[in-house]
Amino acid sequence: MGIDYDTISAINPRIILATTSTFGSEGPYATRVGFDTIGQAMSGAMFLSGDGKVPTRMNAPFVDFGTALLNTVGVLAALMDRAKSGKGQKVETALLRTAINITNSHLIEQAMLNLNRIATLNRGFTAGPSDTFKCSDGWIYAMTIGQPLFVRWCKLMGDESLAKDPRFKDDLARGDNGEALSAIMQKWCDARTVKEALAALEANRIPAGPVYTPQQALDDPHVKHAKFFHAHGLSRRWPSRCRSLQEPVKLSRTPLTHPPPRAPRSASTPTRSYRNWATNRPLSKSCGPTGWFDEKLRCDPGAVRGVYLTRGGKNNARAACCSSRCWSWRARPRPPRRTTSLWPDAGLRHLSQRPGDRPPRSCSSRMRAPIAR
Repeated sequence: MGIDYDTISAINPRIILATTSTFGSEGPYATRVGFDTIGQAMSGAMFLSGDGKVPTRMNAPFVDFGTALLNTVGVLAALMDRAKSGKGQKVETALLRTAINITNSHLIEQAMLNLNRIATLNRGFTAGPSDTFKCSDGWIYAMTIGQPLFVRWCKLMGDESLAKDPRFKDDLARGDNGEALSAIMQKWCDARTVKEALAALEANRIPAGPVYTPQQALDDPHVKHAKFFHAHGLSRRWPSRCRSLQEPVKLSRTPLTHPPPRAPRSASTPTRSYRNWATNRPLSKSCGPTGWFDEKLRCDPGAVRGVYLTRGGKNNARAACCSSRCWSWRARPRPPRRTTSLWPDAGLRHLSQRPGDRPPRSCSSRMRAPIAR
């Protein structure tokens, strides 16, 4: 496609090219495709998860997110180097490289000690007790790492002699004998609710937390107070249920800003000077998130197809409504078949063009626009 680093760096040596693939650009698997779970499977993470019989994947796509974060770190490092050297470079990440990086402790342990561990459900390998425990009304996860924590846990269990038991002399020994420690704590949790168990563990400064459903995570008071999510009214059907994440990094002096998901729908919002290319009538913002419409052509929302296009990789709705270089669209009745071609049947014209003109260079067959229903 002519967008490899050698080609574009010859045009501009300051270019920084960031790439991500499943296996990287080198090795026998370089041309293979894959997703997050392939990285989990081939890094050993799936084998060490589950009940020891069926390898179990993590539902949260940590390989995808981890790769994106590492790619960002690489780009920032390349920008810092370019500020000194004046030259760009290629930044390459791969899903499998990320997964192996995250699983590195188990892999290095295997390489050095050849332990051949198998999955133990939620019980920890190298400390104990570290496991999920069922209370009378739900589940919790608790873990003790280090001798001071273990001594406090023994006192909470009412058996301080456990701290002197040779089976539990250090973290590794407690991990090897974790099943016995989990049985002791499970008996303690059987007679308590989640709230009671967590209160007792917190009083003894033992790390623990409830096992939440997704809805319980959304409803947690700490999540709400710390504003981990932004609530948005993106539609009449869900006026306040649409949420997006707060930035995970907080900067004290230059806080990260959270852009709105689309342009405001207020009638008081100033209208830009846009005109329909076919009718020469002024365009104004629609009540939906699809951008600019000819008011006189708009009818029942269920019968009108609103289409928009952005110039760049920004959010479509926001760029189409807010950018000073928006493209204008003519609202048309929805055709019997969904059409994604932009030229000529979709009715695209730049504001400066007249009917019959050739399409602008930036309007190519590769560009696609969503169809608002």
